Amino acid sequence: GIPAENIERYRAAVDCLPNLQLLGGVPNTEKQAKFPVEWLVRAFPSQDQRDTYIRDNDLGSLPLELSTFLGFFDQRRERMRNRLIKLLGIADPDRSPGEQSTEG
Repeated sequence: GIPAENIERYRAAVDCLPNLQLLGGVPNTEKQAKFPVEWLVRAFPSQDQRDTYIRDNDLGSLPLELSTFLGFFDQRRERMRNRLIKLLGIADPDRSPGEQSTEG
């Protein structure tokens, strides 16, 4: 169900950081065979646990089907980038010097 013009982008994104999650042995194997939402419900039975995991790992809205993966990938990449910029205390390299931040 993926348009032919997007197949290479999907393949390229699979092993990039925004699609990866560092997990140990068994959880990693279990996760590979499922969509993220399905794995999350099994790995974290309570909604509070799932919400914490999603927040702590910059997951945002998990894709429910393969056709929405690239949007999830791009959004997570941006969330991860913003978190790193903030944690490292560096100026946003995409903003020109003197440009005011709109973040609070």
